[in-house]
Amino acid sequence: MPLPKPKSKEKQKEFVSRCAGDSTMNKEYPETAQRVAVCYSLFRQAQKKKAAQGSDDEPEWDETCSEIEKTQQIVTAEEIRVIKIPKKENN
Repeated sequence: MPLPKPKSKEKQKEFVSRCAGDSTMNKEYPETAQRVAVCYSLFRQAQKKKAAQGSDDEPEWDETCSEIEKTQQIVTAEEIRVIKIPKKENN
């Protein structure tokens, strides 16, 4: 299924909210932080395309950075799983 695209005149915050709640995005990117990052990327790509076509709209970089910082997750030691790889025997 296609990924969401920003609507005409849709603000970055509005798009990211709509995009992150999209059922396709939730299936494709089950982790919230990754899904939000993809939504920001989709918005920036659309802004670049608009700029290339002569639009004066600029991405809201300060807003992007602050929103990404809010969604970053801290991994605790309890959440880290150790995977043991068996050593190869020399025969």
